[in-house]
Parts: sequence; C-alpha cells; structure tokens
Amino acid sequence: MNVEYLVGIIAVSMTLSAFGYQLFKVVRTKETKALSYNLMIWIGLAMALYVVFGYYFLNEPIIYVGNAIGVLLNIGLLYYKWKNEQ
Repeated sequence: MNVEYLVGIIAVSMTLSAFGYQLFKVVRTKETKALSYNLMIWIGLAMALYVVFGYYFLNEPIIYVGNAIGVLLNIGLLYYKWKNEQ
C-alpha cells in the first residue's frame, strides 16, 4: 500500500465518521436546528463531484465509494432536517 492510498483511506474514514456521528446524533436527539441547509447541500454536491471524479478520472474506489457513502449520509441529514421542520 502506497502513501497516497493510505492518506485517502484516512481522509475518507475521517469524513465518514464525522457525517456518521452527526447523523447518529440527529437520529438520537431529533435536534436539527443547528444544521445549515446551505452547508449540507454544498458539501453533498462536492462529494457527488468527487464520486464522478474518482470513478471516471482516477478510477480509485477509495475516492468514489467513500464519497458515495458520504452523499448518502448527507441525504439522511437533509431528510431529518426537512422532516423535523415540518
């Protein structure tokens, strides 16, 4: 395993653990007031672009799979934010 791949694994792990923890916290507490739609949408779009970039240009699974999971976690956060504001 080369250094670049290891850095990618660490970066994806950090990103997914942050989003996973946030989603867990939202599901547990039902509190979404502090979440910003703008931030979640921009980060979600950036991760979606990384999925495309990682798949089509680099063909690196660590990039496109990790970011695809991040997009799904972000969609979960957006869903709970929208649901709690209804």
